[in-house]
Amino acid sequence: KGALLVSNVQVTELITEGEGKHRRVIGVRCHDDEVYAKLVVIAEGSNTLLLEQAGLTGPTDPKTMAVGVKEVYKLKKEDLENRLMLAIYQI
Repeated sequence: KGALLVSNVQVTELITEGEGKHRRVIGVRCHDDEVYAKLVVIAEGSNTLLLEQAGLTGPTDPKTMAVGVKEVYKLKKEDLENRLMLAIYQI
C-alpha cells in the first residue's frame, strides 16, 4: 500500500485498457518510460490535453474558464498603516 508521487515529469500519454464505458487508465507514458498503477490521478487542471488525447473528454469551452492572480509581499508596519490610513483613526 502507499502511493508514488512523481513531480517535474512531463506525462506524454495516458495508457488505457478496455473499450467503451469499460475503458480505464492503467498508467502513464513519460516519453520513453511507462508507469503502471491500480489508480492513476490525473491532475492536469484546466489543461485537458491528456484527457482529450485519450478520448475521455472533449475540448474545454474557454467561456467556462477563469484566471485568478494573487501577489503577496511584505510591508513595514508604518507603510501598511499609511496605505490603509490607519493612523487617521487612532485616538
